[in-house]
Amino acid sequence: MSGNWEGDRITGNMENVLGRLHQVISDLPLKLTRRKVIRTNPLQTDLQRVLTTWGIILFGIGQISGGGPFVVAGSVARTAGPGVVLSFAISGVVAIMAALCFAEFASIIPRTGSGYLFAYVTMGEFMAFFVGWQLMLDQILSVSSVCSSISGAINAASSDAIRNFTITYIGTFKAPVLAPYPDFVGVLLTIVAAFIMSFGLSRSAMVSNSLNVINMIIILFCIGYGFALGSIGNWRYKGFFPFGFRGVMEAACNCFTSYIGFEGIASAGEETFNPRKTIPRAILGALSILIVLYVLMAAAITLEVPFDQLSTQAAFPSAFRYLGLEGASVFVGIGIALGMFGSLIGSVYAVGRTGYAMASDGLLFPVFARLSSGVNAPVWGEMIFCFLAAVFTLIFDLRILVEFQNAGTLVAYTIVAGCSVILHYQARVRVYSDVEPELEPFRIADPDEVSSSPRNWPFCQRCTWFFPEFAVDIALVCFCIFMGLFLTASVYMAQNKTSFSPWTFIPGICLLIGALLSFIVIFAHPTRKLRIPFRMPFPTMIPIVSILLNLSLLVFVAELTWIRFGAWIILGLVIYLFYGMEHSNIRIDAETVGTDAPGGRLGNSDEFKDFSPGAFRRTLSNFNETESDEKLPLLG
Repeated sequence: MSGNWEGDRITGNMENVLGRLHQVISDLPLKLTRRKVIRTNPLQTDLQRVLTTWGIILFGIGQISGGGPFVVAGSVARTAGPGVVLSFAISGVVAIMAALCFAEFASIIPRTGSGYLFAYVTMGEFMAFFVGWQLMLDQILSVSSVCSSISGAINAASSDAIRNFTITYIGTFKAPVLAPYPDFVGVLLTIVAAFIMSFGLSRSAMVSNSLNVINMIIILFCIGYGFALGSIGNWRYKGFFPFGFRGVMEAACNCFTSYIGFEGIASAGEETFNPRKTIPRAILGALSILIVLYVLMAAAITLEVPFDQLSTQAAFPSAFRYLGLEGASVFVGIGIALGMFGSLIGSVYAVGRTGYAMASDGLLFPVFARLSSGVNAPVWGEMIFCFLAAVFTLIFDLRILVEFQNAGTLVAYTIVAGCSVILHYQARVRVYSDVEPELEPFRIADPDEVSSSPRNWPFCQRCTWFFPEFAVDIALVCFCIFMGLFLTASVYMAQNKTSFSPWTFIPGICLLIGALLSFIVIFAHPTRKLRIPFRMPFPTMIPIVSILLNLSLLVFVAELTWIRFGAWIILGLVIYLFYGMEHSNIRIDAETVGTDAPGGRLGNSDEFKDFSPGAFRRTLSNFNETESDEKLPLLG
């Protein structure tokens, strides 16, 4: 009897464990995809509004220009030669496409969080955490790369005295993945930037904008001197494209870091006056100005000095020294250091606000959301992020920082472009609650809006029968996969000079056809009639083109950079699965189903209540029952 009782007890325990495991697995998709619905006035904030229209534009120019040609010109010129002019133009087009998506979202949700918040209201919690995690990496590395570049400019102004002192009395790093020597000057700059930010945005923005004016003067000085002293012979030296189109695209991938920072402008919604109009203007205005200036700077420096003679860490000061203009070299070096320090303050601001938004939603530790009394700013979070940036600055080379930064940022921008597609096509994305009457001025669509059926194209009817409410989402994922594989295979074959044969040609054609069909499924659905302050032109095409351009740059990211990027992703997954998922402010309400549920459900589709095989069998059964109808009851 005791043996039977013991066996029953073990069996019961196993059933309890399996039951709990089944519950966890069945709830996991709902937890990962629960969406945020804003239920309070988005203009109400605990932060202080101190930025005017011109203030945020100048602040944005400084924030973006910190990672500009002053940082990357030397390294990318050695990759593309004079063709780096085209590289900056290509990456500028990619940036402006992404910026349009950010500007539109910023006009809809004028709150801190930028791409993280945009993903939260459209794709769900997991993708929001992923985007926020990558944007924090981008902004931390932006702080590190700017500090490293300023340190290089100071070292150049001292005729390498700082470098020689460090190597002689402290030593060097032997590992090839690290910097040649520890950058203590860069660490000191990080500490100073954190100290200035501790006084709050009002005072730090005043300091930053003053330094940004100096930065613009130095940019114009370098352009004018470069064209005045330049020689067309430096473009003919080894040809305009000495490394071919591949070199231009690899350089464009690294040039993209020069335009990173406009997402930080979108995080200033709670600290800017009239943010729904001001933020989109600041994003597009600042970026457009800098695209023109960057192309001119690239042309000026490659006319001024042969591309293979440029310093990879302080290109512009070394270019003037190469021409024998020691005074101009010192002037430019000091000006770059001061100007970029203004953008450094902006980068510290951006990473602090992204961490604040995520911690306020419970996805990060509470310390990042703690506001310091007197300045109403997340100073503790800024200090922690500055410490991480200081570590990166100390041990990593500038080139490694730039490559690492680009990978995460391009992935985040790709996801935000996908969010824009979902916003314009899927009626289940509400953004604001349909219940609270005070939110009527902010709602983007009518509460009774329903998903539209796709155009009556036979192909689309067949492709959208399975989970029809998510046809656009599935087609978007398929488009990214097909195009990513096609571009990766094409670059691999070009780099390894693989001979083209039917066995290599046919798979590529299949991938292209798959991408085209996926796009057709998206395009077959009519776009929503949204009420938003700023609407991007051609909302059907621009996000898709942005995704395509981002993927085109991502395939040129180095393998080692992907390994580092993967390690960062794994760390983020651990934090989300073991902390963020359970501490999220959004809870799944089992009694409420719908887009306006407190738990931020997937939508009105009951098919997603569980992902068991029975759900799939019911879907197949429903399809077989309706297959003979004249028109399938598609929900879009």
